[in-house]
Amino acid sequence: MKILFAALFCILSLNSFVFAEEILIIVNNNGPLVNISDEDIKKVYKGEKRFEAGVKIIPVELDSVKEQFLSSFIGTTSKDYRVHWTKKVFQDGIQPPATMPSIDDVVELVKMENGAIGYVGRKGFKDESNIKIIKTIK
Repeated sequence: MKILFAALFCILSLNSFVFAEEILIIVNNNGPLVNISDEDIKKVYKGEKRFEAGVKIIPVELDSVKEQFLSSFIGTTSKDYRVHWTKKVFQDGIQPPATMPSIDDVVELVKMENGAIGYVGRKGFKDESNIKIIKTIK
């Protein structure tokens, strides 16, 4: 029985790895974030960096790839991320990044706001004018 559970666990783990989607981090092409570092992107999503070149940064998340982004890029779990942001809300009075339901919603916000940064899955993403892909997470 233990062998069956171990085999099932390995298969499920492999499926998660095989079906992981590439994530694109996108910014407004005319904004100050086009050359932002990986470390600063992490700071943005942790609420530790809020401005760049005098422009307010507006981070946005895509719900369907949020778990993967948090684990593969930020290096945390969704539970720990929620706890982190609960503390930030009460200690610093700032709000967590908005979570959007669709790629189109994320893209539209990033196109409209110079200080916007978001992440989307590669599937379903269409190259847009005024959007720059600054990082690909595999």
